[in-house]
Amino acid sequence: MPKSDGPTNRISYDTSVQGYLKRCKQLRDAGGLQDLLYAALELRMGVEARLAESVLAVEGLSPAQRRQWKVVHLASTLQSVKWSNGDDILVMLYHLEDPAETFQLNYFPVSKRLTETVGRLGDYLHRNERIVADPAAVHSELTTLVREGYGDLLMAGSSEMLGLPQLDPSNGTLNVILKFPDGDPRASALHSALQGKRKYRVDWLNITPVGQPTFYDAEPAANVCIAEDECGPANQEVQS
Repeated sequence: MPKSDGPTNRISYDTSVQGYLKRCKQLRDAGGLQDLLYAALELRMGVEARLAESVLAVEGLSPAQRRQWKVVHLASTLQSVKWSNGDDILVMLYHLEDPAETFQLNYFPVSKRLTETVGRLGDYLHRNERIVADPAAVHSELTTLVREGYGDLLMAGSSEMLGLPQLDPSNGTLNVILKFPDGDPRASALHSALQGKRKYRVDWLNITPVGQPTFYDAEPAANVCIAEDECGPANQEVQS
């Protein structure tokens, strides 16, 4: 949750993909209807943030394209510049010498299912009389959508590559935009290799998913409350 930061009452609010994911999970695990509505908001903003990371890294876009915030428009922009290709996943293996070590780098896109999930969640983030008229049904739908969306965003947010590699026609090389957590030792090792200080070779694998992915949450779920005075048994955290 947002926190006050000092005497000026500034709000400390993590707007990284990981920040949105963390708050989404906390609210999802709390399990009440109101919690799930706010979890849906955090999830939607997290997807926007993940897509914006990639869009802002693309060279040559117009200011209007860079200011986009709607998920469908951001996703369409990445498709149009070939930074994304449907739901295709790319795995690159960098094999470094002296010393010998291998790093795996992944590109997981914001999938079509996740884009559709965000659109369906949007129906609940505006005035919706079903929230009052049929809270049990809304609770059930939100539980499924948030659980699936959280898993899909967690995967997309774990990408080290912000987009598919781009061929530079002037010299025939591949340009790859990478993102690492602070202090990740892979960053300095790869920088050294790409600067010509270490020999390396690259293997890659392009994967076109068939069917829907299954996400397994490593952490146990909290009890999910259907109404103010009713709680069901703990959920198994499996996304199907």
